[in-house]
Amino acid sequence: MSTAPKTIVIEAKHRDDLRSCEATEGEAMMIALYNCWPLLEGFQAYREAKEIARDHRRSRRALMREKPEYRGSEEYQASLEAEYDDAIKSAKKIEALAGKREYPMQDMLLFLANLIQSSIAKKRDDYETALASVDNSIMLFETTKITEPDFVNLEALQRERAQLLDRITQASE
Repeated sequence: MSTAPKTIVIEAKHRDDLRSCEATEGEAMMIALYNCWPLLEGFQAYREAKEIARDHRRSRRALMREKPEYRGSEEYQASLEAEYDDAIKSAKKIEALAGKREYPMQDMLLFLANLIQSSIAKKRDDYETALASVDNSIMLFETTKITEPDFVNLEALQRERAQLLDRITQASE
C-alpha cells in the first residue's frame, strides 16, 4: 500500500508568475513551495523521499512483528542499506532539481538534501561525508536570503560540526 503524496501541478499559463519565488519568511515561504514553478519539482521529490523512507520503515516493522529474529539479520541490514541508498538518490535528485540559487527557497531544498545526506552518512559511520554536508548547510545559512528565524539555526549546525570533528578524531586514533 503506497501513500504517495498527491502531485501538485501548476498550469503552464501560470508558470511565468514567479513572484512567490522571492519569499524569505513566514507563511510566504510555504506558499512558495506550492506556487513557485522552479521549486515545485524539488519539493515534490522531497515529499516522495519521505514516503519512500516511510514505506521502508513500515515494511521492516511488519517483518519484525511476523519474525522477531528478523531484527539484526542480514535481511534486515540489507533493508536498511536499500533505504539508505534510496535516500541518497532522493537527496541527489532534490539537489539537482533545486538548481542554482536564483530564489531564496532553493536554499531550503538544498538544505533538505544536505540534511538527508548527512543523516545517512552518520548512520553509515562516514563522518567525513556527513561533515561535508554540514559544511554545505553552514555555507547556505551564511549566504541565504531567507530571513525566517526558524530556518537559520547556525548554532545547531556548528554543534553538529563539532561533534562530527570529534568523531573523526576518535576514529583516527
